[in-house]
Amino acid sequence: MAVLNEAANVFRWRDLPDVFSHYGSRGIFMSAFLQFWAQGVEAYGGNGLSKLWSSANIRVAGAGLAEDKSLSFLSSLIGDHDVTKRCSSTQSKGRGVTTSLQREWIFDVADLTAMPRGRAVMLASGIPAALVKLDHYSTGEFAEHVAQSRTYYEGLAVKEGRASTIEVNR
Repeated sequence: MAVLNEAANVFRWRDLPDVFSHYGSRGIFMSAFLQFWAQGVEAYGGNGLSKLWSSANIRVAGAGLAEDKSLSFLSSLIGDHDVTKRCSSTQSKGRGVTTSLQREWIFDVADLTAMPRGRAVMLASGIPAALVKLDHYSTGEFAEHVAQSRTYYEGLAVKEGRASTIEVNR
């Protein structure tokens, strides 16, 4: 597994969009994390980021996004749903109710912008979009192991003079 945190910022691998799918087909699971869409466009170009996005089997967009263009794109991928609308009126012969079916966005741009911390939208191949709750590693069953690993590798980074890279990823 290759976990590429800050893939467009700290770790700029220009060929990543071209090899992302290829490595997956060889059993190497690739996870690339970007802070926002424009950062990916700057690092990989528009076509490169589109390749990266399209070749990912699971895409997650978390809270704090603010780019209208990428939010509109995300909203369109999430899609819409049918909503039943009822309208009642009173007439001289009695009360009437009209029912109609309308399509509405599941998440519009404003909804995505207002998504609270700890929530994300997940788009996975072959299934509808899902709103997911994110749990911090420190609350899970492997919290102690992760903390020990982090302490060990941060210690190595300090020893080797690479502490600034670790600080960026916090």
